[in-house]
Amino acid sequence: MKIISGVILLLFYSLSLARVIDANSGSRNDINNAINEAQTGDTVMIPAGDFSFNGDLSFKAGITIMGAGQDRTIIRRTGNTSNWMMRIDGSNGERVRITGMTIIGRSPSTSPGIRLSGSCKDFRIDHITFKKCFSRAIEVHGNARGVIDHNIFIDNEYTAVVVYGDESASWNRPLALGTEQAVFVEDNYFEHKNIHNPGMAHHIASNNGSKYVFRYNTVNDGYLNAQAIDAHGNKFGGERGSRSYEIYNNKLTIEHRWLGMCIRGGDGVIFDNEMTGDLTRPIDLMHEGRNGDGNCNYPCVDQIRELYMWGNTYNRSPAPVNVRHTSIIKENRDFFMHRKPGYVPFTYPHPLTEESIPTSVLNKTAVNGNKTLDLKSSINASKMHKIEYSIPENYSNVLVQLNVYNARGQHVRTLVNSVLNSGQHEILWDGLNDNREPLANGIYTLKLNAAKMNKSSSIMLFRK
Repeated sequence: MKIISGVILLLFYSLSLARVIDANSGSRNDINNAINEAQTGDTVMIPAGDFSFNGDLSFKAGITIMGAGQDRTIIRRTGNTSNWMMRIDGSNGERVRITGMTIIGRSPSTSPGIRLSGSCKDFRIDHITFKKCFSRAIEVHGNARGVIDHNIFIDNEYTAVVVYGDESASWNRPLALGTEQAVFVEDNYFEHKNIHNPGMAHHIASNNGSKYVFRYNTVNDGYLNAQAIDAHGNKFGGERGSRSYEIYNNKLTIEHRWLGMCIRGGDGVIFDNEMTGDLTRPIDLMHEGRNGDGNCNYPCVDQIRELYMWGNTYNRSPAPVNVRHTSIIKENRDFFMHRKPGYVPFTYPHPLTEESIPTSVLNKTAVNGNKTLDLKSSINASKMHKIEYSIPENYSNVLVQLNVYNARGQHVRTLVNSVLNSGQHEILWDGLNDNREPLANGIYTLKLNAAKMNKSSSIMLFRK
């Protein structure tokens, strides 16, 4: 393997002396050999290619594992798949990042993806496509905090992301909504359409004192039975149920599900989610307990006691809320249909995601007062993006540049490089231009510059 020494800019290590260690391939043994060479702060690079992966990797936090990009580095689980592909121990207090690859499991054969234990702090899992990982794609344990962002999850069952907390210790702390003390799942794409068991398929679930934030995600599902978003009460597994959840600004398009969300315990906020399609119950509240659901004397252990919901819609109308156990869970006592007083969501985007691309590439500092550039994109059924942006008044006849960068901060396309007038502008783009090879599926960053002003946004390319 080749080791390159020098000063490089990495996620959350800023400018520091670190090494890039090139794995010879994406096989288990070659990646493991590179990991064994790595020290805290180093990056293990997996080359582009389509690799068979037999076995598992186990290592401590403190390093970055980086592929060449989604659909560039493809890792396929083979052989005995009962073990996790990667098991990371964060008990040393160091940070870890896994990024830039596609991981393909063997559903319906057991083939879980990435497991974080030891209360990992400030971890990041990003720009990865997870397909057909059976059991879980990602599982997090302990009093963890970090972010899972800009990933694509396709047909991972039973659950794409599972969050477990640190049991009673979590419940003994004050409720900390709106802080960084949670596992953040944001700006991801989730899809369930071709799965083995349509009656057991969630995108996120939680238990054992868990704390999670599920925000700004896109869900696109077929015909299923189980809920897309889940939080367990005190019934299964460990000694305690889910502690907290913040579920907001998600867009769910679902051909059919029995439930959109099922909240069985814990406290939190659910707001400004858009649900469309066919849902028997868009939001379902219930008690889940070890002596049977709905079988306890109020207040029940780890039941819903402080849940606030507002601004959720189902097919453009206010989303109805169903309560299964009305003697245990009562409106204006245990749940409230209005904003939570004093609640402020944690910074979006999560600060860890802002560090993913060197500041020399993505300088987001706005100048000239509050005159900022609008930049947004939408995608149609043919996966063609309409990218819209506006040039403020008195910025006519300025050079406008719209560039695309991959997850490693590398420039991959120039979409606009022209002198334009003020006003609204738009272009259509599907990952092709300049007669070049199509970009791989994944999440990219758009950067728009006009004069001394700039704006950036994420864009997802996804072609089956």
